Amino acid sequence: GCAFRERMFGATGLTGDGYLMAAEAGASLSGMEFTGKYTLAPYGSSLNKGLPFRWASFHREDGSPIVGPTGEPLRNGIGDREEEVARALIDGPVYARLDQAEPALQGWLRQGQPNCFVPYDRAGIDPFSELFRITLRAEGTVRGTGGIDIVSDDCATGVPGLYVAGDAASREIMTGAVSGGGAVNSSWALASGWWAGKGASTHAKRRTGKAFRTEVQSLGQAGLRPASSPRVDISAGEVIEAVRSEVTPLDKNFFRTGEGLEKSGERLESVWRDVRDHLQGDGLDRVRTREAASIAAAGRWSVAAALHRTESRGMHRRTDLPGKSPAFAHRLVITGVDAFRIAGAPERLAELAS
Repeated sequence: GCAFRERMFGATGLTGDGYLMAAEAGASLSGMEFTGKYTLAPYGSSLNKGLPFRWASFHREDGSPIVGPTGEPLRNGIGDREEEVARALIDGPVYARLDQAEPALQGWLRQGQPNCFVPYDRAGIDPFSELFRITLRAEGTVRGTGGIDIVSDDCATGVPGLYVAGDAASREIMTGAVSGGGAVNSSWALASGWWAGKGASTHAKRRTGKAFRTEVQSLGQAGLRPASSPRVDISAGEVIEAVRSEVTPLDKNFFRTGEGLEKSGERLESVWRDVRDHLQGDGLDRVRTREAASIAAAGRWSVAAALHRTESRGMHRRTDLPGKSPAFAHRLVITGVDAFRIAGAPERLAELAS
């Protein structure tokens, strides 16, 4: 999956390289608009496990409580209530306290989620009695839904010999427009790994006695082999920050508008042209430039799909188009890298494509 270089547990290195590789090989992606998943975390921490915030109260910097839509103080920042926290964070700093957890529950949380309390313990904070600053971490497609499109029940991609599993795959068929969270995504990783492995081995058996490839050609382009002359004034770090500035801010990605998505899309197209034509690294730097290219591609696909889906559904929130539209009760499939196209997916999976 792609977490757009957000610094959180296990996700900093998730840069969507598999997406770009598969797309260059001819595979499609789907669900890339469903990247609006954020998780509450202590400010300045890489911790992205939000369960304890189910028992939290939330306050502004002056200590006043944040109120929900009913006018009552906000309790529980999980699920739909994340929207209230996100709105408050756009206005300014937000603080929380886990004061809704009874003593017995406090002990259970510490035993069941021990790493959740490491940041507090290191800072000398008792989160059950003291206010602490919080933030929302963007989780991209890792706990979002989008990824490489699956065309058959053995996790084939439609490219002969290419199979996909885990967060690299789209999970829309399983979760719809909402996050698979931790539990569903974990079971999906195990199951899809099994199915994809079986599909790949079956494909290999059918080719017994045949040369696997008569010719080998390099497919990777962006970040590896620029279409034009390399430029030293374009760095992987600058590319990543430019993409992050469009796909992680709450007022651009948690709450979306058509106007905002159009502006982000224009900016990302400009970044992509620079990456495609001029970004190149030498030696180990090629890893970084390829990661930057993959992040740029994932951001570009995500924003384009979000602009195309003219409704609100699941974690895709269009403030200018609230509510679901029956016309969009289907998946959006993206095919192509440089000049890509977006189309509605058929209702049923295609026949075995491997």
